[in-house]
Amino acid sequence: LRDYPVLVATSRKGFLGGTLDERDPVSQLTALHALKSGAKIVRTHCPGMMRTFLSAAYSLADDRSPDLHRSRGPQ
Repeated sequence: LRDYPVLVATSRKGFLGGTLDERDPVSQLTALHALKSGAKIVRTHCPGMMRTFLSAAYSLADDRSPDLHRSRGPQ
């Protein structure tokens, strides 16, 4: 499996708990964790929110992880 990119799609899934609106921020956090853990692709229902979370993650990152930077989608 190492030769294939990993896609993670936790966006709005029921196991996250809460209402759909409550799940959106949690979905973004799970996506960020997946990217930091090696996922190459994430699926989201809220690309604007994902960009905001990625921006915050870049600002907070000490090491400026290249994997996280490569995950940046269209601006």
